[in-house]
Amino acid sequence: MDYDWKIFTEDKKLRIPQLQNLSGCAITQFQNSARWMELELEEHFFSSSPVLKWIYLHIGSLKAFSPDSKFYMTESIIIFKMEGGQDILRYFQGRQAILYVCRYKSLDFIEFINRWKTGNAFRKLEYLMCHDFSSYQSIENEVLNAVGAKYIDAIKKPPTHTLPLVHVNFDNKPNTDPITSYAYVVRETDGHVASILFQGTNFRFGVWDKTEEDILAMLKKLRIA
Repeated sequence: MDYDWKIFTEDKKLRIPQLQNLSGCAITQFQNSARWMELELEEHFFSSSPVLKWIYLHIGSLKAFSPDSKFYMTESIIIFKMEGGQDILRYFQGRQAILYVCRYKSLDFIEFINRWKTGNAFRKLEYLMCHDFSSYQSIENEVLNAVGAKYIDAIKKPPTHTLPLVHVNFDNKPNTDPITSYAYVVRETDGHVASILFQGTNFRFGVWDKTEEDILAMLKKLRIA
């Protein structure tokens, strides 16, 4: 049997217990937003434990981990964070990340997408969502042009990307939010496609288990039907 560890705390430093079969943990700093403190999680816990299935954090900021920390290998990360966030976008090695963090800049997204395209990073990634409190659409064209995005023919209806969530959160939604977008990029190593969507205050990136040829063939069949 797997176990979850959840805590509401005002502490700055936390020691996650070494529980057998621990699959995930949820940590919420219970304090006024004016008093947010940097949360410190022990690197030793992650280095000496199996990779977690999921982590949920609602915190002010998080003390940085080393780039090769098992923290970044967690299958699913959901983070509400008042400060920082570039490290997660840069080092995450898991499957699904939902980030309510500081505002990312166009260069952050360009670096992320280009690294995914090479096939040298984010190899397991299935879904990424970044949320901000102001619109991301002002940087959409800059990012898509810089990463060499391709586009589905405007007369066709793009396919919708959605997946079962690795960990169902408190809202009980079973799946990732759908991505229906004309813009996509292709991974150089295997030809797989990722849909890119800038929509209001959200940036979404969904990786298909299909190549560009597969996607175009699917669109052709839908048009014939």
